[in-house]
Amino acid sequence: MSDQSDEIKYLDFELTISRSETDEYIARARSGKGKAEMRFTDPFNQDKRQIVKSTLTAAALRSAAVNRKAKMRGAAAPEVREMKKFGSLLFQEAVNGAVRDFYQKCQSQADRDRCGIRLRLSLDQSVDELPWEFLCINDDFVALNPKSPVVRYIDGAAACSQVKVEYPLRVLVVIAKPSDEVPLDTDAEKESITDALKPLTEQGLVHLTFIEGNDTWEKLMDALLPNRTHILHFIGHGAFDEKNGEGVLLMADADGNTMIVDSERLRVLVQGKSRLALVVLNSCLGAQGDAQPFSSVGAGLVKSGIPAVIAMQFEISDDAARAIAETFYTSLALNMPVDAALTEARRKIFLSDRNSLEWATPILYMQVPDGQLFEFKGPRPQTKPPAPIETDTFKANAAQRYAEGELAMARQDWAAAVAAFRGAMVYVPNFRDAADKLSICAARANTATLRQRVEEMIRLGSYDEALPLLDELAKTDPDQELTKLRETIDCGQKYQRAIAALEMGDRTAGAALLRDVISCRPDFEDATERLNDLAMDGDGLLGRRPAPTTSMVPSAPPPAPGNQSSFAVPELAAGWNRLNKWWNAKPETPAQPGKPLDPAEADKAQGFSWREYDVRKPNLRQLAEEMRLYLHNNGCDHQVVQQREGWIVQGRKAGQWRDFLGMAQAATILIEPLSNGVRVSIGGAKWIDKAAGAASGLILGFTWITSIIGVVQQQSFVDGLWQTAERYAREHGGRQVRFG
Repeated sequence: MSDQSDEIKYLDFELTISRSETDEYIARARSGKGKAEMRFTDPFNQDKRQIVKSTLTAAALRSAAVNRKAKMRGAAAPEVREMKKFGSLLFQEAVNGAVRDFYQKCQSQADRDRCGIRLRLSLDQSVDELPWEFLCINDDFVALNPKSPVVRYIDGAAACSQVKVEYPLRVLVVIAKPSDEVPLDTDAEKESITDALKPLTEQGLVHLTFIEGNDTWEKLMDALLPNRTHILHFIGHGAFDEKNGEGVLLMADADGNTMIVDSERLRVLVQGKSRLALVVLNSCLGAQGDAQPFSSVGAGLVKSGIPAVIAMQFEISDDAARAIAETFYTSLALNMPVDAALTEARRKIFLSDRNSLEWATPILYMQVPDGQLFEFKGPRPQTKPPAPIETDTFKANAAQRYAEGELAMARQDWAAAVAAFRGAMVYVPNFRDAADKLSICAARANTATLRQRVEEMIRLGSYDEALPLLDELAKTDPDQELTKLRETIDCGQKYQRAIAALEMGDRTAGAALLRDVISCRPDFEDATERLNDLAMDGDGLLGRRPAPTTSMVPSAPPPAPGNQSSFAVPELAAGWNRLNKWWNAKPETPAQPGKPLDPAEADKAQGFSWREYDVRKPNLRQLAEEMRLYLHNNGCDHQVVQQREGWIVQGRKAGQWRDFLGMAQAATILIEPLSNGVRVSIGGAKWIDKAAGAASGLILGFTWITSIIGVVQQQSFVDGLWQTAERYAREHGGRQVRFG
């Protein structure tokens, strides 16, 4: 058994939340012989709960895509700030009054005894879906502190004792992927778990077995029959049985089709398995389903006598799943308490990426009083020392990689130089001055990458996105000459604002901005030609549509017949028909600044603009979440509606767009799959009434410029939506191919 002298001892603080007949909630706290009670009202209605869920989904998707820019800036992502507000509010409501006083008293006692305080939650069914693992005190997440683990327990279920085992720990991984369900990347998950546990299996601490393929349930029953499994790890889909009000697992039958395994059968299967101490239920990111049923199944397993169950309360990315598996199982094999082991896994995710929220994904149901799952009867296996390798071989390999690094430096290939010097230090950590040269090359590689990104943004006309990157580049390398880049960005922003003003008929503002551009850069785009046209009493538009980054008017023919809209809402289809009619007619009826359009003239007005991106296997759901997050960050009410293969994202300013065109007008983003990528369309439409099951009366004709929001601010808002779409395409190796 491992030495536990350094382990943290805990004072248990049990908090039970139950619902009263008056729809209030009663919080009852208990620790030792002390107790306290208070009442509160649930501050989270259904809309707010949906926002929390959407925020967590967006964060998981960002983690999967690796939000490098947020990491580089070192600032907390908006989702992190949002969940800190949520966790603080939840703690203030549930731990208030007499309960808060009692908690502070227990915390003082724990401090005096030099121990931690374990927060054990027993929750009413109506609030257990809230992510309580985000509880936050004084701007710090409680569950990330080793001295304050957050666990859940089932009030009334019997407490469990340690399981006596001998090494190795036997881990059985069940991979269920029915052919008629949304596919999971189970191969990557299997590889992730295998790699994570490889050091433990090589030492004889863990024995790993997999079940996969058809007949999942039959194979699982056979595998558990000998009663030798210590940990059961399930990877697959979950669902919720509305009729019986419980979660179910989806396994594969003999033909590979979905077989529903209800909670009762699962409970009967594990009953009496005296060596089974832990069950882990995992749903991978990309399942396009809800991981919430797993927590329901987990609670049922605890009631059947399993000492501990870990269930994922929302989807999780591969990187986070790997970090959890590696750190958690390593800690568990060293005989750490299960809650302490999970806390270390949470901390590993957070310390690797402070903008990730996936550390809160696991819920731990724990019925073992001290969290100690196993009592090992025999000694730990002795690891065989590795075969000796000649030191001269290490030095020779290091010298070769070092020489490669110097050659890469000479040709200013900083990325290759970084890889080479790092490789030299793998063989000999203090080899010559490899560490110093690695530091120099890494800084220059970072600077070169930043400059390339700035130049790419300028090339694409994404000046607003290029500016913060340029500022970051200036901080990274203050000696670098950036005057011309900054001048180009400034001219580009003014040029785009000039076109927006001219499109709205504001010749004075457009001319002033064009003069500013020409005074700085006479050869910038066609600014001189546009100003000359204005001087000859033209409109400055030269009969051209604006560039892709500023286009708000269709300029290309309607989509080819094979690329028609896939939306099921009848009114959306009718809207597209009106748009196609407008394309063919090509009327010239520009909107007047600040003047709402008459609905009767809507079909003649400017409508949706669209862009197509060549992206391999686009995740439309992820793009919809990115758009929704942008609307959220800009203070908009928002909603996401799935229509067949496509998605509709809408946002509106409360009290500002509600009466525009006499209807619930909203910024509307349509996201459609193409055979070779994705089409994004942005315009205005009536707010979809999801309760009615369809969008009624979609009207094309929202010109984006209202009397409430100014031209420049509104154009900036729309540009931000396009930049979100373009950033998504770039991060997935795609590019814009058509626009209109």
